[in-house]
Amino acid sequence: MLRTQLTIVFSLLIATTSGWAVTPEKQPPTNIIETLITSLPGSWDGQAIETPVGPVDYDIIFQQCSDSLVAGVADLRPSDHYWQFRNEPDKLELTFLSTFAGNREPVKLLVSRKTGSSIDFYAPELPLLTVSISINEPIIDIRVFHHHKPHVHIRLSRQAQSTLQAEQTSPLSACKKVYGE
Repeated sequence: MLRTQLTIVFSLLIATTSGWAVTPEKQPPTNIIETLITSLPGSWDGQAIETPVGPVDYDIIFQQCSDSLVAGVADLRPSDHYWQFRNEPDKLELTFLSTFAGNREPVKLLVSRKTGSSIDFYAPELPLLTVSISINEPIIDIRVFHHHKPHVHIRLSRQAQSTLQAEQTSPLSACKKVYGE
């Protein structure tokens, strides 16, 4: 009995770490996706609490750009980070762009897995990158993995400012088309 349970656990670990778990779902469930899309607009106080260079402030403003697009931009000095969530009837896409070192090529990520309070994304064109977003209002955790190892952990908490004020005070437009698209 114990041997069978260990075999099952070991098989699940191998499947998860070998990439079996990063295949796209045909139609991702909408409950957590709808929660993400409706929760994002507005101002967020944040911090990248784990990065290769140590903690970094990560305040971000998300805007509802259209019925299907919610986008945010974080001005990190020396770079900007653009996050665009496109929610189409048959899929959710995340486009991410960091302008660090003059980069102008965004990365498209697709849903690979959905659990009760989180959505996992993978990048078909960049298989070394995965992103997991967990929503526990008023906190959103974003974890970026590089070769399945933790790379960046961002924690956002809702700012008291209204969405309208956030849109009016944003120094950068998150809704514009990101480079390379």
